[in-house]
Amino acid sequence: MTENPLLLLALIGVSVWVGRWWVIDYRAALAGKPHERSLPGASPASAAAVAIASLGALFILAGETGGEHVLGLSAEQSRMTVLFGLYSIVGAPVIEEVLFRGYLVIENRGPLHRYRFLVSVNTVRAISWETRRVRIALGDETNGDSSAARDADR
Repeated sequence: MTENPLLLLALIGVSVWVGRWWVIDYRAALAGKPHERSLPGASPASAAAVAIASLGALFILAGETGGEHVLGLSAEQSRMTVLFGLYSIVGAPVIEEVLFRGYLVIENRGPLHRYRFLVSVNTVRAISWETRRVRIALGDETNGDSSAARDADR
């Protein structure tokens, strides 16, 4: 991700805006008056669904953390700007939910087109993110934050 403050502010702003949309739709669903075109998932979930999702998130977190240790990336994550931290807490989760829940979908073309779109968007996103992480681990990142670049300066 970038540390460009304008981009981070824009992403945080869009995330807050979409999050507000969701809260409005969720509150309408709780009141028994759901909007006709509300965002997907803007309805109450059962305790079992929340528990399963939480356990799944912890499982993914454990896998990610283990992978970062194996690739030597955990030491690379010792510094970040306040804006990037705010984006990581407020912005990124909303943007990921928009993609994974299918808020950005192709409608009225059948489920095959919808699934093809979701898989392709998330595949491109995952490949671009993992490619950057591997480049950092190998010391090919040119932004001066990689361990290889720091070791070369010593």
